[in-house]
Amino acid sequence: MKKHISDKRQKGFIITIAAALSVIILRSTGILILGGTAVYGTVWYTALLSVISLLPPMLFSFTYEKPEKRKKAGLVPSAAMTAAAVLLCMGINIIISLLSGTGADVPQYSDPRSFAAAVLCLCLLPALLEELLFRGIITDALCPCGEKLTVVLSAAAFAIVHSGVYAGIYAFCAGIILGILRLRSGRLTASAAAHFLTNLISLII
Repeated sequence: MKKHISDKRQKGFIITIAAALSVIILRSTGILILGGTAVYGTVWYTALLSVISLLPPMLFSFTYEKPEKRKKAGLVPSAAMTAAAVLLCMGINIIISLLSGTGADVPQYSDPRSFAAAVLCLCLLPALLEELLFRGIITDALCPCGEKLTVVLSAAAFAIVHSGVYAGIYAFCAGIILGILRLRSGRLTASAAAHFLTNLISLII
């Protein structure tokens, strides 16, 4: 039994490392490919990078053995935990921005169509894909390691694929919060909603 659990842990580590490295390699490749094109610097550029860098490792990672279904919290407690996670993520984002002295330089989207495209490409798509990979596949694969280590390792993988020191620090802290939310609520939709709302509020602000 212990040997079986150990094997599952090893598979979880391998999937986590392989997925994180795949994202880094594919995202770098995507930047090289898209760098000289018309989409470079647009919101669609972010969307294409998300698809290029996240879908292949997610498909690769479906080889893991899925854990037993977790007990889900009720809708009201899940909604409350999601709201708390959004507030915590926004607070950490503001603190890191103040400490780093580098506020987010986000274009103003006065055109409703361009704003809708920004919401889709900068908020919804990254939230869905990243949560499916980091709080979904990687978290499930690491379950034999215990909840605490699972949250820390999935957050570390989430931080590694974000470029920049401050972005990495924020991603790690947010990854901890979203990982706890995922495990406590038992719902991947809760962490995806918190991720999306945090991105959306940041875009609007």
